[in-house]
Amino acid sequence: MTIRERAAAGVLLSALWFGFVGPALTDAIHRQTLEGPPPVSLQNIRSRLQEDTGHVDEELSAGLAQLAAMELAEEERVMALLSVLDDTTRREAAARVSRLPPLVHTVDPRFFEPVTPSIIRAAVEQYGYAVSPLPFAPSLSRPHDLDHRDVLMQVLSAVHHRLLSEDQAAQVLQGAIELLDHHQSRQVFEAELRRTVMTP
Repeated sequence: MTIRERAAAGVLLSALWFGFVGPALTDAIHRQTLEGPPPVSLQNIRSRLQEDTGHVDEELSAGLAQLAAMELAEEERVMALLSVLDDTTRREAAARVSRLPPLVHTVDPRFFEPVTPSIIRAAVEQYGYAVSPLPFAPSLSRPHDLDHRDVLMQVLSAVHHRLLSEDQAAQVLQGAIELLDHHQSRQVFEAELRRTVMTP
């Protein structure tokens, strides 16, 4: 390889690093930093605490039960939000999900997931600050083809595209605020539980 060819190869490698590889690595590190630690997994903690006898520490077992109750309360609010949408609105909202703008809070460490704060923001922007009590969910059974995020994205789509009445929007705003409060309470509790598990 001649000096000119080596120089050309060096320039090419530098261009690849500074143009593609370097920025991609920087972005990945930045995202991981903002995302913070992953949520506590109930099954992982149970497995970690399991002793030869199969006994789980009572205090931590109570903490796991409380965590499970928090998650159930969140699921109830999610399904209550979905129940505001009738079948026609659900179908239309689902069809328009792809037209939603990018979520603002995707890597915001203050939130477990970015959809709930986006629902609150969209509701205020589209309908104002009016709130109304959101009744308990008539059922906690989700359609088989929808996961937790899918449900919230349909609600966000309905709000963003103004498919709701003023009264429905007020219920959605109240429910989303309550769901966000559940998320933040669980975030604090999981941090405490994580510290308990990690402390020797």
